[in-house]
Amino acid sequence: MCADVRKEYRTTANTALAKRGVLTTLGNIGGAFVTVWLGEPLKNALADNFSETVDGLNGAIIDDADRLQRATKALDAVYDCRRTLASEVNEEYLSRQISRSDAQTRLDELRALTEDDLELARRVLSDVGERNAEFQVAVREVRRTARTPAQRKKVEETELALQTNQNAFEDSSAQVEEIEVASAGEDFELAIGKNQILIAGRL
Repeated sequence: MCADVRKEYRTTANTALAKRGVLTTLGNIGGAFVTVWLGEPLKNALADNFSETVDGLNGAIIDDADRLQRATKALDAVYDCRRTLASEVNEEYLSRQISRSDAQTRLDELRALTEDDLELARRVLSDVGERNAEFQVAVREVRRTARTPAQRKKVEETELALQTNQNAFEDSSAQVEEIEVASAGEDFELAIGKNQILIAGRL
């Protein structure tokens, strides 16, 4: 039931992790961002063509945020699917269609799969966080280099793009933390039926 949803999540998450070369294709994310953009290469690019370089940087920042948001949305979808499965397992258990042992095994499997997906989400956040720090350094250089009113206008666009990226990172971090808490709690716990509650109350 959740296999296709999970496949979509893994694809979007791995896309958010992927490193792309920014030296030849402005607007893509590069694993070598520090060596390609920061320092003298960035200064030279800004001196040669300020507008095009900043447009490329803006595109890279926005693309990064977009990939992260898609990965987080896909994680939400796969978690919702697992939570539905967990509810179905508990319904089958409470109606005595499956044994307690079988129900617990299936719930444990759902929790383990979720933890595996959360581990990938943490890697994505770590990767995006590092790139965000690199973007901040690049934006400071853009701000320092801007001289004309038109260039300062470009700086405003870059700072807005950076804020969009940071907002996406914070929102995604909060969502991953929420899923971590929920998955460790009652979402994958074995349900207790009314009869079991009554028995427990007598003990």
